[in-house]
Amino acid sequence: KLMGLVNELHEKNLRLDDSEVKSEDAAAEPISYGIACEHHHSNLVLVAQTKYKNKETGGWNTWINYDRFHELVNSGNAFTAMDYVAETPYWAVYGAAERGMDPEENRWYHNRTVRRAKEGKLSKEIMDEYLENPANQKHTMGSGEANPFEDEKQAE
Repeated sequence: KLMGLVNELHEKNLRLDDSEVKSEDAAAEPISYGIACEHHHSNLVLVAQTKYKNKETGGWNTWINYDRFHELVNSGNAFTAMDYVAETPYWAVYGAAERGMDPEENRWYHNRTVRRAKEGKLSKEIMDEYLENPANQKHTMGSGEANPFEDEKQAE
């Protein structure tokens, strides 16, 4: 029964007339994209329309200014994403040395990664991908140990 529904939806929404598609494509404004952000830890990149690239600084505006967004929603006026975009932090921009990791945050490696790094079982290629050597992580995830960075924060 489900396949019948899928086939019916597919056939109803299928465009058969190439001339219609070509005329719509010709009338559409071309859209270009670029790789805006990276989050290496998650193996993700953000591909954004280049209209979100700041022409003055070369940076990107892919973050959301939530205060401005709520202000616009509450105003009742029409608005677009361009009205509430925020500058992407330098560390999140694709190509940054931080590779999407906020320098104010601590990177936590999986226990298996820490163990394999300490045993020398990670290849040079893999080790080159990390910002720091996972073997240097003092805290074991899930161990119940106190956060080793808390002492550093309190000392500041």
